[in-house]
Parts: sequence; structure tokens; C-alpha cells
Amino acid sequence: MKQLFLFRSIGDKEKSASIHPSECIINLDHIESIRCGESEKISLEKEFINFVGALGQRNQSIYWWASALSEKNSLVSHFFIRIYKILFFEQEINRREKENIIVICSDQVILQQIYDNYKNIFVVHYPLSQRIRFFVDGFVRQIKGVLKQIFFCIKEYRQVVFARWKLRKKNKTFLFNNQPMVVIRTWVDQRNYQSGKFKDSYFKNLVEYFNEKKNNVLIFAGILDDYKRNLMCFSKDQEFNIIPVNFFLKGWEIIYCLFIVLFFRPNLYKPVLFRDIDITILTQSELNRDIEHVDFLYACLQFFCCYRLVKNIQCERFIYTFENYSWEKMSIQGLRTASDKIKTVGFQHAFISRNSFKYFPGKGEGKVIPLPDTIATLGQITPEIMQRYGHYPKSIFSPACALRQDYIFKLRQLVRNNDGNIFVPLTITVEDTLKVLNFLIEAGLNKYDKNIYLRFHPVTPLNKVLRQFTHQWPANFIISDTPSMEEELRRCSVVLYTWTTVCLEAIKMGRPVIYIDVNYPLEVDPLFEIRSFKNVCNNPHELISRIEDFLNLEEEAYKRQLDEAQDYVNQYLSSVTKESYNAFAL
Repeated sequence: MKQLFLFRSIGDKEKSASIHPSECIINLDHIESIRCGESEKISLEKEFINFVGALGQRNQSIYWWASALSEKNSLVSHFFIRIYKILFFEQEINRREKENIIVICSDQVILQQIYDNYKNIFVVHYPLSQRIRFFVDGFVRQIKGVLKQIFFCIKEYRQVVFARWKLRKKNKTFLFNNQPMVVIRTWVDQRNYQSGKFKDSYFKNLVEYFNEKKNNVLIFAGILDDYKRNLMCFSKDQEFNIIPVNFFLKGWEIIYCLFIVLFFRPNLYKPVLFRDIDITILTQSELNRDIEHVDFLYACLQFFCCYRLVKNIQCERFIYTFENYSWEKMSIQGLRTASDKIKTVGFQHAFISRNSFKYFPGKGEGKVIPLPDTIATLGQITPEIMQRYGHYPKSIFSPACALRQDYIFKLRQLVRNNDGNIFVPLTITVEDTLKVLNFLIEAGLNKYDKNIYLRFHPVTPLNKVLRQFTHQWPANFIISDTPSMEEELRRCSVVLYTWTTVCLEAIKMGRPVIYIDVNYPLEVDPLFEIRSFKNVCNNPHELISRIEDFLNLEEEAYKRQLDEAQDYVNQYLSSVTKESYNAFAL
């Protein structure tokens, strides 16, 4: 009978004296170098979307839509990657002829799923201590998660009490005038009052547009940072009606949501199968995130926040930022439970990649998922992407404008720069930042005779990145401190990027871009549809040649590709005009 050895690392394998060095090794931590065909991967992505969609059809409780599993957020969830690795493993063992197989995988959830799936087919060597640790670690995470939920509820209740006391006088102006109101559900942090006057980072001048139409507007704000400081600003604001989203929330509703988090479980109908392979443990691990993190609780609270909003004011239109997160679906449910007369508009304001699964309802799911009446998009391209990969009701999309990116239309195109300097805008996570830095080192850019300008995301803890960076810091790697994106792009010849909208700005200003594919099997490229004025690099040893391809490109071809790429960006981001605001008022 074949033998299967499961290890969490190469070091664990080397400690085992019973392993012969010639035996087959499948390292699931390094599948980036073994890529499936593009058509096969697209097929898998569609199957994944429809698989989660089928679970949604089966679990039509409103609380299903609050779950992490229903959200399909590929940037925080490992579910798709785990399924990909299990399928890859299945394919590998079917084609291997050797008797014994060694599996290296640092993800204990995957190892436990492999153990359960193959313990009756192989003689599986998976240390009992590791299996016990898997269950103990899971139990500890659950206990910590429960405590986290309780503290979050206490914090939420204290915020509600403080908000009602602080805004008790100011908000009588709209609470008791009984006038129809347009509610704009936005996000607020310290940046909104930097000029002394409230500036909405997401909807910009949309409030003024509705004021000109003689509409009463209420800004329904989700607070991202210091709650008390923002409340102080709200209370002093004489121009706008602003309240936090939890303003009308009742104490018993907070407790009720806590009980939902602790006791609600969707119907999985075990075993959960994907391509006839058991992924029950992977699926259960995804559901466990609802207790380990507060996102599920937050989404449930949004149901009651919006329900109470409608019970306290005369809301005729509700406009919010649309990314199809769980909290959005629960907000829509809350509004419609309170009243079926409210017009809902979701503003799709961010870029969409092929693996932005959260935007793509599965087959049949589009009929049951809580969606707004209208999705106002930032241009012409994103509704086409969402319709191609998702299953939306007809006529839900209304192309609007790029309110958040209005600055991009003021950018001036730069003359071509062939100096050879490189600009690398990095993403928000430490993990991805390190992946890109290691990719650049492996590509040999530390020995490149030009400068590599690195722009760290303002939220990324730079000290943490530098501590975890294992190479000597290259002299030509310059951490940028210039605040101007125009200056960043002016001094470079080529831009290297991952999942950031800087690639759109670069093309708008006339700089070619190269997508660094460090997130495989995820496709997170905002420009995944185009090839003009853009390259893709998944092999670090090819990066310098890809850069030189642009530096050596003839002027006529350079100009033609630039025109094609800029045409795409202009369709992706529609300019802001008075007419474009009408999409929010339809």
C-alpha cells in the first residue's frame, strides 16, 4: 500500500529518518512555479463562483449573507487558494507512479483535509501531535474570537451612548422635520476634516449635487479611526447633517447579534464536494472565521443600523459604496425589512480584477442575493466585467463617473523617459510587500545600474517590513518620500505594480507598466484585460528583459500602444460631469 508523509516544513521532513531521499515530494507552499493553462484556470474560477453561489441558494437565511464564505473576498480569504492546492495535489498523486509521496505544506487546514481524504487509500504518516495541535489551535482561536466579539459589543454600545449624548441637540434638525431624505452611507476618518470643512473621500461633491436639487441629505458615516474625535467634528459641523451608522442602534440588538454570531451555522450538507473531492474541512475553516473575526458581527449590526435608520427618519434614497461586502448585503436587508419604498444605489468605486470574486454572484445567486436597485459604476468597463463573470439581474448597471479618482483627469501626460529608473508602488499588506521586494532581488534589480524607487503604502508598517526582509538592503533601492505622484512618475521610465490603481495613473501620464504576478493563483491585476503598454512578469529572471523591451520600443509602436492603453483607461474611469451625477438620482 502506498505511503503518504505529511510535513509542515522542509525542516520537519529532514528530521524524519524514515524518509528515503528519492521519494516524490509535492511542495504545496511553492505551486507558483507550476501553473495550469489559462483556460483551465478561468474554468476553475467560474466553478468556484458557482459553487459558493449554490451554497447561497441553499442557505437563504439573511444571516448567510453576513458570513465570510458568502462574501468570497479573495484578498483576505484563503478558501480559493486552498481549493486550488487540494485540486493540484489530487492531480499530482494521480500522475505519480512512485509508491511513496511526501507533502510539504505550512497550512494545517490543508494537511488535515488531505489526511481525512486519503487515510483509507494510503498509509498516512501524519504525527498525532500535529493532528492534536490542529484541533487545539482551532479551539483556542474560537475562544479568543468569542472574547473579541464580546469586547466589540461592549465598545459598540459605549459608542452608541456617546454618540446620542454628543449629537443630542444638533440632530433634532432632521429627526423631527419629517422631510424625505437622501442618505449617503460613506466612510470617515481623520482626513475628512483636514481642511476644516467636511470632504467626502468617496462621494466628493455628491452632497452638493443633491442640495442643488433641493434634497435634504443625511451623511450616514462609518467611522474608520478615532470615534470620539470624529464625533466632535460632527457636532461642530454646521453645514452637513452627519451621524455615525450606529446612532439609532438599540442595546438589545447588539446582544441579539452576538447570539447570532455564536449560534448561527449554515447548512453544509456534508460532505462538501468540489469536483467530487471532499473539502468539508476547508469549508468549515472558512465558516470559523465568522467567530474568529468581527466582520460577521459587524455585518449583522448593519442590518439593525439601517432598519432603525428607516424607522427614525423618512429615507427615500440610500446611496452607499458598493463592493458587495457582507455588511452591504445586510444593510440592504435591513432597509427592505423596514420599508419596500426606498430606492437603493450602490456606487462601484474601486478597480475590479478577474479574481475579485466578491463582485461576482454565482449562477442563480443573483436572484436571491441582496443587491441595490441600481449599481452606479465608475465607468464603462467595470459593468462589462461584472456581467461577464457574475450573474446579475438585467439593467441593474448605470455607468456614472470616477468620483474618487477625479484627480486623474487633471494629470498631464509626461514626455517619454528612457533613463531606466524604475518606480514600484507597493500594496497595503506586509506579506505582499515582502513578496514584491524578494521578487525584485531575485530578478537582479539590486545589481541594476539604475535607481529603484519604492513607494510604501501609508498604512504599511515600514519597520515591520524591514525587520522581515532577509536580504541586505540594496544601495539603489530608494524609499520614496515625495508626496507627489506626478514627481514619482516623472523620474521613472517604467512602473512595476501588483494590485494598485497607480497603474491607471501611470498609463494616464504616459508611463508603461509591468504587472508583477506574485499572488498566483490569484489574478489581482486591475488591467488584466489589456496588453498594450503593459507587460506581465511571473518569472523574476525575465523581469529585466521585460523592462528593456519598453526602453527599446520604437517610438511609433510606443505611441500606438500608449494611445490604446489610454483609451482603455478613459473608458474605465469616466470623467466627472454634472450629467454623470444623474446616475445617482435615477
